[in-house]
Amino acid sequence: MKTLLMIPLVRDTIKRSPSGEWSMTITLGLMW
Repeated sequence: MKTLLMIPLVRDTIKRSPSGEWSMTITLGLMW
């Protein structure tokens, strides 16, 4: 459930990050 709650935060971070794609990959890797 925590993962679902973090999704909006992750997306918001990706929008602010210039290298959002690899940041998302790393974040998802850490969550899983």
